[in-house]
Amino acid sequence: MKQYLFSIILLFLFITQSNAQNKNFDAATFPTQPIQLAQAQKDLSEGMKLYKEGIVRYKKALPLLEKAHEFNPDNANLNYTIGMCYMYSSFKGNAKDYFEKAYKLDNNVAPDIHYWIGMGYHLINDWDKSRKEYEKHKEYVLTTKNNEKELKKINKRLEEVSIGEKMVKKPVRVKIENLGPEINSPYTDYGPIISADEDVLMFTSRRPGTTAGPEGDKDESIDEYWEDIYQSFSFGNKWTKAKNIGPPVNTDVHDATNNLSPNGEKLFIYIDDQGQGDVYECDLVNLQWSKPVKMKAPINTKYHESSATINVGLDTMYFISERPGGLGGRDIYRVVKNPKSNKWEDLQNVGPTLNTEYDEEGVFLMPGSKTMYFSSQGHSSMGGFDIFKTTYENGQWTTPVNIGYPINTSDDDVFFVISANGLHGYYASYKKDGFGEKDIYIINFLDSDSQQDTTHEEIAEGPLVILGTKTPTSALLKGKVVDQYNQNPIENATLEIIDTKSNQIIEKLSTEGLSGYYGVWVPSNTKLIITASAPSYKAKIDTVRIPPSNGDIQVEKNIALMTKSDVTAILKGNVFDAVSKKPLQASIVINDNISSTQIVKIETNTEGYYEVAIPTGKKYELIVKSQDYQTAYEYTNIPVSQKNQEIIKDVPLNSLAVGSKIILKNVFYDFDKATLRPQSIIELDHLIQLLNEYPNMRIELSSHTDNKGTADYNIYLSNARSKSCVDYLVSKGVSKLRLEYKGYGLTQPIATNDTDEGRQLNRRTEFKILSK
Repeated sequence: MKQYLFSIILLFLFITQSNAQNKNFDAATFPTQPIQLAQAQKDLSEGMKLYKEGIVRYKKALPLLEKAHEFNPDNANLNYTIGMCYMYSSFKGNAKDYFEKAYKLDNNVAPDIHYWIGMGYHLINDWDKSRKEYEKHKEYVLTTKNNEKELKKINKRLEEVSIGEKMVKKPVRVKIENLGPEINSPYTDYGPIISADEDVLMFTSRRPGTTAGPEGDKDESIDEYWEDIYQSFSFGNKWTKAKNIGPPVNTDVHDATNNLSPNGEKLFIYIDDQGQGDVYECDLVNLQWSKPVKMKAPINTKYHESSATINVGLDTMYFISERPGGLGGRDIYRVVKNPKSNKWEDLQNVGPTLNTEYDEEGVFLMPGSKTMYFSSQGHSSMGGFDIFKTTYENGQWTTPVNIGYPINTSDDDVFFVISANGLHGYYASYKKDGFGEKDIYIINFLDSDSQQDTTHEEIAEGPLVILGTKTPTSALLKGKVVDQYNQNPIENATLEIIDTKSNQIIEKLSTEGLSGYYGVWVPSNTKLIITASAPSYKAKIDTVRIPPSNGDIQVEKNIALMTKSDVTAILKGNVFDAVSKKPLQASIVINDNISSTQIVKIETNTEGYYEVAIPTGKKYELIVKSQDYQTAYEYTNIPVSQKNQEIIKDVPLNSLAVGSKIILKNVFYDFDKATLRPQSIIELDHLIQLLNEYPNMRIELSSHTDNKGTADYNIYLSNARSKSCVDYLVSKGVSKLRLEYKGYGLTQPIATNDTDEGRQLNRRTEFKILSK
């Protein structure tokens, strides 16, 4: 009996002491710190006022609450409130510790405290602790009245825990990589969209320098920079530094990426239209996006419309809307364009196979129009929004499949897009190794049967020689062996393919010459081991699953090999006048073209000769400058080697004398059109740099064709192409008075038109210096 009483007394003392740890912001608790207390009370009051205004104010409230927390970290309600602010931010992982401390200080701090502690463990995949906390909250819910909605919510969380636990045990084989500082910033970057060929990347960012105001201007209601759209281009597996796409696309309100059409000529964006949010459309004309046009009913309504995606024929659109009459909050809808009226009609909710009683978001249609990705809080989500895949079969969309962990996490995973070949996905995520808040990441699918649009057209074989024997149940295994560093094909790599069931070698083959390609018929419905090797490279062992086949399945498996060493090579050559061949003294900057780092800066001798030792197995950019000559931007690939080698790279420079004609090597147009391709921007921007260096220079832009087609048509086409270049330069601030344009058609050939090589040389854009 005495021992029992003693235990009761100890328990009472423990509870009293535990509750006593909860410190209020008052003079009785802090009698010796009146000045610090007054400031903390002010911070607490202002922070709580913002917090009570709603979730959109949490970010602005958090710094004030954290200042108060620095003074008094032992207030239960403050810890709970800070936890809530973090839970609705990019840094949800910080919330758990605050919730746990709040509960430790006062186990009655909030009726839902166990729910939020459970969420904290849920986000870090601690399934057992998360489940226990959710169950504690469920016990509380069952004791309250009108608990159906809350009970449904907690049961959903418990279901997500079970799903997540299973998914983490069977992760999909992917490599997720940050796209780096060229794309990401210390601020929030998200909503990536890509062109079908992965040449163009656009995304939304809340970084300084928005079009909504001067540097540093913020949307004060949420204490964040205004949303703007940024753009980058891919050259040699490297993204250029992202730049604000500017007006007219970006406006003085929030502007966000949505999707690109498969042909890359229509851009769909989201604009916060007086807090409502609608889908807008822009058209690409001569590398410039038109002013956004608000899409009409039945797409936009007075309710919220966000994500939209369009098919390759530009006549079927899927989009997200929270209009009344759906199955949940935000649903996926479909509209079709009437070819006669050119209006969007036949609005349909896509139905319960895809839509749930929860929210759907971030819809993305593959170019083949038979595979669609979207995010959902329903279906088999492991927490919040997960990304799902569905295919169009027999006139309907199939049951969505979760694309797996670690792509999907216990947090929200939204706005996922994928390359047309199914090898790479792009999305935004907060990770500890990032540059700030959310960053853009690339997902490399390592399994051949990854996320391809399996109902799309077969890949053209071209010159590929296929080995092995085709049978009624075989499948075609094909791919490319490349250098992991620069993605260049590896010449004559050797592959050995082993069937894991029989442990027998099915085929031993080499890639085709310089192309790096291979193709072989293999048994279907099996798992294979591939060993790839090549001189000067480390051998690599990989696996690939071949699905069941009736003879028409193709599986693509690309393999990247690492070099064995960093042997240096001697890069040498001469710099000279392109016409007279006279040697020129010049400065040369050599950059690593993948990492954008400068390797070395050198000067030629008086005879224009240079020589420098650089590592092999890398791709380099040479920037060559000489007075009164156009700067040359040259690229060279130094092959990997185990022995010393010499690479000769001569660089001709074009004189800037009046009357000189200089070919723009990297200006490209769409076939039989005057539309500039995105890759042309780099070359035209180099021309802008030249015009800025010589502010009095006047030039004529001219385009030329081969002898295909009529003379009149070629004059018309070349004239339109020249004008496209001038229009781009003017759009970037170059005065019209400094520019002329003309199309010469087939009248000024520089090579024979009797060969493909000669016709290629004749199809060119160049500029002539009129004065300087």
